[in-house]
Amino acid sequence: MVGSPIEFSSILLTTYVDVDSSPEEDERILALATEQAIELGRHGIYPWSTEHHFRGAWQSSPIQFMTHVASQLPPGTYVGFGVLSVPFYHPVRLVEEMNLLDQLTKGHTVFGLGSGFPGDVDVAALGLDPERHAAGRAARETIEVMERLWTFETGDEPFEFDMDLAEQWQTYRRALAAAGHPQAVVAECLRWSTADWLSVLVADTDEQAEAAAAEAKSERLAERERFFQKYRRGILGPVAGVLTSDAFRSGADLSHTIAGSPDTVAAEVQRLVDLGVNHLIVRFLGEWLGKTRGLLERSLELFAEEVAPRFADIPPLTGPLVVEAGAARS
Repeated sequence: MVGSPIEFSSILLTTYVDVDSSPEEDERILALATEQAIELGRHGIYPWSTEHHFRGAWQSSPIQFMTHVASQLPPGTYVGFGVLSVPFYHPVRLVEEMNLLDQLTKGHTVFGLGSGFPGDVDVAALGLDPERHAAGRAARETIEVMERLWTFETGDEPFEFDMDLAEQWQTYRRALAAAGHPQAVVAECLRWSTADWLSVLVADTDEQAEAAAAEAKSERLAERERFFQKYRRGILGPVAGVLTSDAFRSGADLSHTIAGSPDTVAAEVQRLVDLGVNHLIVRFLGEWLGKTRGLLERSLELFAEEVAPRFADIPPLTGPLVVEAGAARS
């Protein structure tokens, strides 16, 4: 079977918080996010955006921002979303916007879909029912309608939806295995079997990487603390399946940092490859807007030049359940 490279992405301005935000800062922040996206693309790493409201200009309308970025990237570069919060959209509008960006990028867009953080300020500000949102019903019901819209053809009987009911989703791979898709469709879905590294730093040696990671973490936590001191309130962050502002403030999301030489980091990538991961989102330590930007740039350079090329010819999975069954890739 012909091999294919493992693919790498990175979230834009991963640690940006709005402590310095003001209308006068929007142009500067948007320019920096665009600059980082272009630099990632130049190194063969795909730029991804999150979606948050009231905390950063480019995140509030990520599809519009990525449409702007995509035209400035090298041919063949993907853009991605991790994730679009589907309850924040009318399903018809979201389907239309996704379809349009997919066409404009000639299929080089990866859409991650999710519910957004339960209890986040976005939920109340956008007029959503907090209980329905936290239970995941809002996301499931929206996605169900979106799937029906994608199969709708001119001349079909109109259908109505109130987005009140949805069946529980099976796990992704089991659903994929049971769907009966053509092999080409299954292969495309398996191509985007994704893991997300929240905290990564690459340096010439393990010792240098550990020291640089400590420096970058210190600046990251200092920026978060400035936010808390200014606003006296928390923001939510994912930590071991629990969303707590205190954990985000203390840096619990940085507890598992991948810091090391190219050999060390490549060994960590290989562990994921052996589990069936085909796509890795790498969040590099270092502040694009801060003093540790140089650490991030050096880390990106080493990753792109000395880590990623080692995974340029990885045999693909032969089926959705081979990893679950304990079978090796072949």
